[in-house]
Amino acid sequence: MKKADMRTYSQEWQDRLYEWAYLTGARVHRDGRWLASRARRLAAKLWMVISRALLWLFNRYVQPVWKECRHIVGGFRKVPAHLHAGFEKGVFCGIGRFLALPFTAIRRHKRAAATVCNIALPITALVLFGFTVSYWHDCNYVISVKYEEESIGYIDKADVIHEAIQLATDRMDVVAENVQGGKDEDSSEAMTWVSSVPYMELVAQNDIVLMNANTICDRILQQSGSEIAELSGLYVNGKFEGTLASREQLNALLETLKEGYTDGSVDERAEFVQDVEVMDGLFPVETVISPVDLKKRLTAKSMVDKYYVIQAGDTLSGIARRHDMTLSELRALNPDVKENIYVGDKLLVNRAQPYLQVQVVRTEVYEEAVPYATKTVKDPTKYSYYEKVKTSGKNGVRKVTAEVVYIDGVEQSRKVIGTTVVKAPTDRVLVVGSKEINPNATKGEATGEFIWPLPGFKTITSYANEVDEGLRGHSRPHGAIDIAGRGVHGATIVASDGGRVIEAGKHWSYGYYVLIDHGGGMRTRYAHCSKLLVSKGDKVKQGQAIAKVGNTGESYGSHLHFEVIVNGTRKDPLKYVSR
Repeated sequence: MKKADMRTYSQEWQDRLYEWAYLTGARVHRDGRWLASRARRLAAKLWMVISRALLWLFNRYVQPVWKECRHIVGGFRKVPAHLHAGFEKGVFCGIGRFLALPFTAIRRHKRAAATVCNIALPITALVLFGFTVSYWHDCNYVISVKYEEESIGYIDKADVIHEAIQLATDRMDVVAENVQGGKDEDSSEAMTWVSSVPYMELVAQNDIVLMNANTICDRILQQSGSEIAELSGLYVNGKFEGTLASREQLNALLETLKEGYTDGSVDERAEFVQDVEVMDGLFPVETVISPVDLKKRLTAKSMVDKYYVIQAGDTLSGIARRHDMTLSELRALNPDVKENIYVGDKLLVNRAQPYLQVQVVRTEVYEEAVPYATKTVKDPTKYSYYEKVKTSGKNGVRKVTAEVVYIDGVEQSRKVIGTTVVKAPTDRVLVVGSKEINPNATKGEATGEFIWPLPGFKTITSYANEVDEGLRGHSRPHGAIDIAGRGVHGATIVASDGGRVIEAGKHWSYGYYVLIDHGGGMRTRYAHCSKLLVSKGDKVKQGQAIAKVGNTGESYGSHLHFEVIVNGTRKDPLKYVSR
């Protein structure tokens, strides 16, 4: 497109934009004028309605009230002349007119008086109602308790009177038990005080001191006719036990019971397991008990020792579960019992305990061993069965601070609250071989060559051609070699060649033994073991660990009895293996 054409095209679009803007502005101006005209008309009509309403209200209410007020003022102006005319006729006439002024005013302004009454009476009623509600709302509603037609106090809820009656009943029951040896048909005489039931009434009172159950109980006992005195009563788990002359005497007795389980440690604290409460108040004098008798009652055994006889198959944890206790609780009752238990032995599963139990929480400081750890170091130059202790482990020592809980002298729990290492443990260093004896050997396959079955031990204590003097009194060729040495017990026995385990078990003579079939009529036997590492049917490869050296069967010391059997005949193993 040429420049001239471009200018023409641009001028054409500017003209169109100007035309659109002009038309839009003109339209908005006309619409705005129309809306303003409509708004003015609407406002005028609204003002006309409001003004007419205000005028109506003025004519209906304000103007009559104004006229009535002017009328009343005019009446007050006429009062002096009216009274003056009455006194001119006579004193009594003047006094009569003065006294009749209110009635004259009401008769003169009947409409105003009626209006005032219509407004004032509802307002007055609302004010009185508010005062009434406020008064009764601010009142305290309490329960007045009467017994034997006499008021004995005020309480805030009915449960207090029920608790008070129960307290009084407990105290009188003890009287019946002491006097007549217990409750029976004859004890009704001791309970005559319950013939009257306390009467309760809801009342509204302010500034009233409310009473608790103990005070109400004292008031009831005062009305019962029984001989009563100011004493200190002991309650255990809410049960009344008896009274002493003073709270100090009762507290001293309770402290004596606690001291029987304490050792005088600074950080220990003793408390009763049961809920123990000392209550001062009025009690029948028959409830007084001597401190000695009360102590006997509180320390009397509430149950006897219970034992369990161990049966076949029992375990400590199973016995604990069966008697609803933890394993630690069972161990605490039987401190002499360790891991091993035997049929027929007895375990204490329930200790006799006093009626009032004492719990002591004591902070104890003691020392205990810190177990050493074992570190394994691999030596690639040694075979896999090689083991040697490079450094012996030694346990360390640490000081332990623990919070221990005892009940009646028996430990219940122990919580460690701090530890301090006094002596660090020395780790045990064990060197083990990581080199395979025959890395090409496959499980179950024989190589055709035998290796030494007890690596690290070369001493032969008995040869195949020696005569074996049996434990049962007969002699026979040994037919094997016995391999031993210092520290041989527990050493690892390896398969002399690959094959299949055809026997692995216990024999009266061999003890624990393993018999391996290598195929081609070749077998090897490893006897007097302490532990077997393979089972019958397992496939083993040459050099694989199969057992541990022991002293089982007909054996006079730890060693390995090694046999080589060819087609059922025992041969001299030294013809097949060498040290």
